Amino acid sequence: MMISPKFLNPFLTILPLENGDRLSRAEFERRYNAMTAVKKLN
Repeated sequence: MMISPKFLNPFLTILPLENGDRLSRAEFERRYNAMTAVKKLN
């Protein structure tokens, strides 16, 4: 059974970063931290 997108909570759905996105710093960091495939250098 698929869940309709209208029932998804937008605060739980994290979209990937895209070129040209205009985001607040907090939203950028939220999306960046959700990208597990990105190699992060510390």
